[in-house]
Amino acid sequence: TPATGARVMGSALGARPNELGAARPPAPGTSGAVSLPGTLAALAGAALLGLFAGCLAGWGIVTVAGVGGALLDTLLGAAVQAQWEDPERPGSLTERAQAGPPIRGIRGINNDLVNVLCTAGAVGLVLCLQK
Repeated sequence: TPATGARVMGSALGARPNELGAARPPAPGTSGAVSLPGTLAALAGAALLGLFAGCLAGWGIVTVAGVGGALLDTLLGAAVQAQWEDPERPGSLTERAQAGPPIRGIRGINNDLVNVLCTAGAVGLVLCLQK
């Protein structure tokens, strides 16, 4: 997905991510964090998926929806996705469920559910833009 590609690209390039509402910069790859290379990778991934839509009008709609889905992934990752302190790297967060309540987010809202919600949001955006 464009959001996954963005996370991988931003982390691979070692870009300094920013996290909405955070006082200090998060580690690369953190859910809810964005970087310029990661955002550009999401745009490129959405545009590439748009090429498979078959026509120029479809390309634009799919590209906009893909970027919208990637942004929704960032917002949900920062706001509601459960994260715990990583036992292997104290002071860092992990998405892998641990014992006890999450440090942030809501237990039961994992990365898979966030991905489903973002995909549904992108599909909804396509449907709205087609009218």
